[in-house]
Amino acid sequence: MILDSYSCVLCSQDTTETTPHLFLWCPFSKECWNRINLHISKTLSGYDIFVSLKHQISQPFFMGIIILMTWSIWTSRNLYLQTFKKEFALLLHRGKKNFFPGIELWLDNML
Repeated sequence: MILDSYSCVLCSQDTTETTPHLFLWCPFSKECWNRINLHISKTLSGYDIFVSLKHQISQPFFMGIIILMTWSIWTSRNLYLQTFKKEFALLLHRGKKNFFPGIELWLDNML
């Protein structure tokens, strides 16, 4: 896709939008991860980031949380590109019903 600019649309740092920047290092993305009490160290890369998130979440549904957050960041980016609005949409996600008590407890412990 040819764009007018390849800078990240979610931050004002005039940084080229790479996959790691978009999902991990962009201030917008970092704030998203921080909001659910997950922190990604700049000293980690690749698989080590995944392992760190897995340990921080330490729930059987850890992969769902990682997927939903990256999907939320991606849809926020696309929303901005398509509508020229900077907003973080509230997203409702489906999950396995047997995970709901664990998810609810995990969220309650963060607040």
